[in-house]
Amino acid sequence: MNLAGRLRHCISIWRLVDIDDGKGAYVRQWTQVAEVLAEVIGQGGREALIDRSMQGIGQYRVTIRWRDDIRTNDQVRYRGRNLNIRSIEPDATDRVWLSMMCDTDAEAIG
Repeated sequence: MNLAGRLRHCISIWRLVDIDDGKGAYVRQWTQVAEVLAEVIGQGGREALIDRSMQGIGQYRVTIRWRDDIRTNDQVRYRGRNLNIRSIEPDATDRVWLSMMCDTDAEAIG
């Protein structure tokens, strides 16, 4: 599978980390882990009841070059959207590509 020419979207990957506040406590904060090229494909969407109102949730498949430091509790940021990584799917390319299923669930806002 030759995806290299389709990696035309710039995304950033973010992680919630505990930062020392200098006063003996820690503050949870989103920190950028990487900025990479990706292929981002919309996979449709669905609606869910969130905080007593119906909200649309977009679903995306994001494919990048292989990395072994991505976690399912990380977040992809793409064109002003915060995308939760719901699953990581290494493919049969022997660690060349990495696909992530992501969504725009309201829990991603941070």
